[in-house]
Amino acid sequence: MGLVPGENVYSFGPNVHKWIDPLGLCKNSGEKMSAFTARQIKMLEENVGYNVSPESWFSKYDYIGRNGTFITDKKAIQDAIGEFKPGSYKLDAAKTAKLETALGLQKGSLADGFRITEVKGIRDKAPRSPLTGNEYFLGGGKGLPGGGPEMVIDPIPTGR
Repeated sequence: MGLVPGENVYSFGPNVHKWIDPLGLCKNSGEKMSAFTARQIKMLEENVGYNVSPESWFSKYDYIGRNGTFITDKKAIQDAIGEFKPGSYKLDAAKTAKLETALGLQKGSLADGFRITEVKGIRDKAPRSPLTGNEYFLGGGKGLPGGGPEMVIDPIPTGR
């Protein structure tokens, strides 16, 4: 067949994410990719995302997101609240409101505390661009109000 011994004919190229639009967000191949789309692709390459949810959900529900868990990148959260580590938070009202606005969350939804969850292995959790959202939703493929990337993955367990 003309194959070199040990050559894997089923392997992908070295970085297929730079050659395609995995989330289908660019209208045509000549379109310049938006900054948040590039950040989504970087999330897929790094295979990690971050979810921000009200702390109360972790004692009420088995999973975050009935139809999927919304995630973004670390920068989107840092731009709103500064450096952070995954964990539970109760910040002052101004920082909390800034985070809610940047992530397109309901006003006051994080006021009683929230948890930032680092989600590893997002490529194995059916990542996709959200198609619907609340009244702050900019629309599929448009990113978050604060400019960050947004993806939906399969629901993640709360550990309850």
